[in-house]
Amino acid sequence: MSSTYLCEALTQAFVTGLLNQETHQQLAERKGLHVVEMKASRQYFPEVIASPILTPLKSEEDLLPIERLKLDDFYGEGRYPLFKEKPPPFYSKLAGHLDAEWRKWPFRNQEKVSIRLLADGVVPRWTRTQRHEWAKRQQELFENGILQIPKGIGLSHVVDKKE
Repeated sequence: MSSTYLCEALTQAFVTGLLNQETHQQLAERKGLHVVEMKASRQYFPEVIASPILTPLKSEEDLLPIERLKLDDFYGEGRYPLFKEKPPPFYSKLAGHLDAEWRKWPFRNQEKVSIRLLADGVVPRWTRTQRHEWAKRQQELFENGILQIPKGIGLSHVVDKKE
């Protein structure tokens, strides 16, 4: 396919579109419905642009579900643009990537949940001074022997190590 053929095809499609162009009034007459526009500037409040004059207006019972379409669906002639699914990246099936994803899985919603809990007031906000006071109280409890100082890392205070 050469670029000349492509230009001719584009020009022909453009001219055909201009020749077959339909006004809002003609669309209202053809469908027997009001043509309504919803703009963001009007807070999406429907505004009637054209109403059928010669054709009787269809009632709610006469309407088929397929007739409740958007303007783009009327002129697509049954064709829709092809939206291909984006292919996964090349590394998505590699062992290192799968291992990293597996390790991140338990923490996937942690930040969102903590923000939501703080916003809802379920968990009180913990400021720097409150953390400092808590640390001082913990230190006093450890010094007075009320709490035991944790030994080692992990569950060593629950399960004794075999030496």
